[in-house]
Amino acid sequence: MEQELGSLRAHDGLPPIASVGGGPSVTGDDVLVDAVRVAGERLGARLLAAYALGSLAHGGFSPLVSDVDLALVLADPIQASDPATLRAIAADGRAAGSPLHARLSMFWGTPRSLTSGVGGRF
Repeated sequence: MEQELGSLRAHDGLPPIASVGGGPSVTGDDVLVDAVRVAGERLGARLLAAYALGSLAHGGFSPLVSDVDLALVLADPIQASDPATLRAIAADGRAAGSPLHARLSMFWGTPRSLTSGVGGRF
């Protein structure tokens, strides 16, 4: 999993970041780090890869208006519990305390669902 996380690997072991009052400024990358950390804790070895999508990945991100789009790739097969688990991960990410965290949007699938178009949320 470390290779797929790229620069997010540098944040391992840090506490979740939240901007409350005069707290630290939160970036889109911070939101991704927090969400990927929660996903890793809940999914373990089933989490194969995590990718930034949309404007954050392509350079047009604006913290005032952009969503923070995250894609997670899980090991096959899709399990009956996956939708509920991913909804809970997304809810925890959105509840992390900053306006940017509240705009987390997660997409997910497995290698098979990504090639067949069946299952997941892409």
